[in-house]
Amino acid sequence: MAEGLGVGVGDAGAIVVAAQLGYALGILLLVPLSDGLRPRRQIPVQICLSAGALLVAAAAHSLWIACIAVFLAGFFTNSAQIIVATVARHGPVSGVAPSIALIGSGVLVGIFGGRLVATIVEEAHGWRAVYVVFAVLALGAALWQLRLIGPDIAPENVRWRGAFVSTFSRALTRVPESGRAGICQGLVFVAFNSVWATVAAGIPGGGGAPAVFGIVVALVGLLTAGLVPVARRVGLRWALGGVVAGCVVLAIGSESAPAVVTGLLLVTLGGQVCQVTHQAALLRSAGDQAGAVNTLYLFIVFLGGAVGAGVGAALLAMWGFGAVALFATAAAVLSCLILLLPGERSTATR
Repeated sequence: MAEGLGVGVGDAGAIVVAAQLGYALGILLLVPLSDGLRPRRQIPVQICLSAGALLVAAAAHSLWIACIAVFLAGFFTNSAQIIVATVARHGPVSGVAPSIALIGSGVLVGIFGGRLVATIVEEAHGWRAVYVVFAVLALGAALWQLRLIGPDIAPENVRWRGAFVSTFSRALTRVPESGRAGICQGLVFVAFNSVWATVAAGIPGGGGAPAVFGIVVALVGLLTAGLVPVARRVGLRWALGGVVAGCVVLAIGSESAPAVVTGLLLVTLGGQVCQVTHQAALLRSAGDQAGAVNTLYLFIVFLGGAVGAGVGAALLAMWGFGAVALFATAAAVLSCLILLLPGERSTATR
């Protein structure tokens, strides 16, 4: 994309940041509406709007247009979090954690399966074709959601006009728990996004990842998706330890493709287990405030993701992938330190 838009790799990192900021803002402004809107209406409409933004990105001929388009695509692409809040609201308490793990695995399949498809399509037809392909897939997903989501699934006793305003007042009552979990996971996401947003351009050999390596990396992500439902039982501290270990492996072995693959596996698996553990613990006790709690938590998390993508791109341009891995290590260690701070422990820690 950097070459096609006539900008440097560091400048092109703004596209990743824009997508993450759009996603975070969408969580803040759109996910709360799930407390008052029927998901069968909200989710397909948002997916269609995201598909439209992807088509605009495919036609972009300047960095700013591309950034605006992917910002809007990210803004509307939060249906997975609406599903999480719906499951927490309507499902049994005992089923929250397994359901979130399953949804999280599905998200990872989309992320890394998409990376695999994008690598193949880009090699054959260029990066613009990637956006077109995913716009078409998104439209198909919107139609599929209409079949999957029953018309009887609806919020209780909440009007959508009040859902947005009430979310923030309700979320503020959960700041100590949601905020601490969000900051801890946000730092994990800083580490995750900084390495994943830059690995394609930063692996050994420079000049961008070969197609074969890109496919291998995508398969590593898909393997992680399959392991999450089992690995979630290891607990939060072990998962955080895995993220730190993965970042250290990346920092030490940034010139070695096998080390990079190993580090990515540890960071991705550990980070997703942390996400499932934090989110399940918060939503189990949220009750009818699931949308509000999810909003506050995920907004903090994805702000961290935007920071990770932006700082990672800048470090890559200045000092290479090794510097990115050191930054990711520092973020993961800081997350561990926050978890160990004195004070009332969260449900996830217990």
